[in-house]
Amino acid sequence: MAKKDDRLNIRINSQLKKEFEEYTEKMGYTQSGLIERLIREELKRAKKKEAE
Repeated sequence: MAKKDDRLNIRINSQLKKEFEEYTEKMGYTQSGLIERLIREELKRAKKKEAE
């Protein structure tokens, strides 16, 4: 896995942030780890769709 050498700053609704924090804690994920996984999955889907 590539070295983490950059940041992604986003603004979100405070209620969504609270729910996300609760979810990641409950599921045993880190927030950054889950976001990174979701980005990777979305990019993989997009590449697959482009190849069709």
